[in-house]
Amino acid sequence: MAVARAASEKYGIPLYDLNAEIKERDGRSIRRMVITMGEHELRNKEYETLTAILQELGEPTEPDPAPICSRGNAPAGAAGQTAAYSAVICCGDDTILDPMSADLVRTGRVIIADEPADTMFERAIAQAPDDDSIHYAFLLDPDKDAARAKYMKLYEQRRPLYDSYR
Repeated sequence: MAVARAASEKYGIPLYDLNAEIKERDGRSIRRMVITMGEHELRNKEYETLTAILQELGEPTEPDPAPICSRGNAPAGAAGQTAAYSAVICCGDDTILDPMSADLVRTGRVIIADEPADTMFERAIAQAPDDDSIHYAFLLDPDKDAARAKYMKLYEQRRPLYDSYR
């Protein structure tokens, strides 16, 4: 969220937290949604909410043939000029697991906050008990080593997908 907040401030544009938007529009927390309906329901809500936000912003919902992708740095436009943005939409790493949501993400300029997996795990496990937007039940496991092993396995499985956004 820190990278998204910094980009929002830098460009003076609104910041949308996709999980917060889903919760506000749907009425259920992310964790409750996944517990009661499964992760597929979350993927559906991510797509639905991304589409709604983009439409509200007047943004295209078809992929740009040449999106500007970056890892940790806001992209620049031609000749070093700042690219025009209408908003920053902060979404979790698993949003791009759904091909339709991945296409929506690719319609804009993509910034990936790239941190070491251990750093991301430590933050996630610290936030999990109080953050109902974190839906991975294994992060609530009192056996931190088991939780870390599951997190790292998931990260390594998804890493090629994340890397495809470079």
